[in-house]
Amino acid sequence: MPSGKRIKLIIFDANKVIYDLKNVFQYFNPAFANFLKSHGVTDIENVSKSWGEFSKATELGKMSIQEAHRQYLSKVGIPETYLNEYEKLDGEAFKKAELTDTNIRETLSKLKNDGYKLAILSDTGRTTADFEVMFKYLDIDGLFDKIFVSSEIHHKKPDKESYQAVIDYFSYKPDEVVFVGHDEEELVGAKNLGIKTISYKGDPMGDVLVQNFSEIPESVSRLQ
Repeated sequence: MPSGKRIKLIIFDANKVIYDLKNVFQYFNPAFANFLKSHGVTDIENVSKSWGEFSKATELGKMSIQEAHRQYLSKVGIPETYLNEYEKLDGEAFKKAELTDTNIRETLSKLKNDGYKLAILSDTGRTTADFEVMFKYLDIDGLFDKIFVSSEIHHKKPDKESYQAVIDYFSYKPDEVVFVGHDEEELVGAKNLGIKTISYKGDPMGDVLVQNFSEIPESVSRLQ
């Protein structure tokens, strides 16, 4: 870390900061509807809504994503023998994620070269292994020092325990950390812990608001 710099760690939210899931849902929703129809399920809207209870359980690590899929199919009346078909559909949809900006890899590389530790903190039912696979095909693998997901740390933002899990891992103080997010609650949650914040195309509650990912290194410097 260059002398004179107080900030040592930058924590990034994942969805809508690093990647966008819009194309994931554009692919998944009609494909899932066709999957349901092919197995005799006609009440597509209500069946789709019933995933919510399983999603919440996976996000806090109370249930694996695979077990949630199994129980979900059982609830809507689809035999477990079709689980692999559903898992394949889900996996193909997951690959449709796209980076939110074309210069994310370049910017993250610059931050690493400048000596900052980089981490992901995401509320998700996915695992760190899932993220490693995604980041590989997004061509940003190896750029984060650690990935933290709510399914494994059992806390979601804006709970202070969520941010604290990252801080404790790196043994830094809150004022040595910047959180890059977009959601008001999550930005406020970080600020309440004494973490400086950058809002990326999001709520103006951040200490700094940026519209381009490439602005983040300069913004971090301004927060020193």
